[in-house]
Amino acid sequence: MVSTSEDITEWQQAAGAISHMAHHDALTGLPNRTQLVEKLKNALAVLPLRGGSIAVHFIDLDRFKNVNDTLGTITVISCSRPSRTPARGDPRRRYVARLGGDEFVVVQTDVKGKGQAEDFARRMASAATAPMKLSERAIAATISVGVALAPVDGTNPERLLKCADLALYKAKADGRNCVRFFRAEMDTDLQAALQTRDDDPRCSAA
Repeated sequence: MVSTSEDITEWQQAAGAISHMAHHDALTGLPNRTQLVEKLKNALAVLPLRGGSIAVHFIDLDRFKNVNDTLGTITVISCSRPSRTPARGDPRRRYVARLGGDEFVVVQTDVKGKGQAEDFARRMASAATAPMKLSERAIAATISVGVALAPVDGTNPERLLKCADLALYKAKADGRNCVRFFRAEMDTDLQAALQTRDDDPRCSAA
């Protein structure tokens, strides 16, 4: 009986560890893409009943490689990742996930309008530029943010993440350190750019 109990306990501990690894980023401990999609799917399911919007903020740490090469990935991410506790309101209204590298996503629920999402995105950008000191070195960090809103931009996680990613692409193209919201023409412009690339014989030869 004792041996059986110990075996079950060890199995439960192992299963718990495996489950945690499957849903969390190994470096930061933040939720990973798998858990992000699950949470976003749950939030979208109740959106028609609760009303309002959901804002998906796709965040990229600008010129991350330059800082990372100097100070190391773990140190930089631990200091620059967004907090899981919001500045105001119910902490359940926002959650953060790391998709890998320098890319993070913040999901903001119970959004009353675009202005509220934009205010939150700009406060995140402002917080990222606050002076930081690592290993006696001053660090200047900025972020680019692409934002998509549900239900207007999409009603499923993958669509919203794609739209937010396109908006982020626009933010980086506009010089970084800025916030851009998804617009329908961004999808069209990307397809046109991809088609141009595919039609370019120099790209085909490469």
